Amino acid sequence: MFLIFGGTQYYSNGGVNDLIENHNDKSCAIQRAIELLGMNATTRKAKPENSDWDDDETHEIEWTQVYSVESMEVVYKSKSKPYGESDGIISVQ
Repeated sequence: MFLIFGGTQYYSNGGVNDLIENHNDKSCAIQRAIELLGMNATTRKAKPENSDWDDDETHEIEWTQVYSVESMEVVYKSKSKPYGESDGIISVQ
């Protein structure tokens, strides 16, 4: 399985909140990640204590990445990336 993440460059939602879609085929996932660039996405944020929903927010998808669940690595990154992206975790202690 391949997970597609994406969002705005400066205000990414963080981690799983940037998940857009998933696909079983690597080439399809990468192609879809490329297609998503420049498209509008709508996000919804909940108010505290699970009350009514806040207003929906629309924003342009400025970066995408495809993550392989099997190999546990990013197999595609768009040229643009989320602000503050690091090279990742080296080890966990």
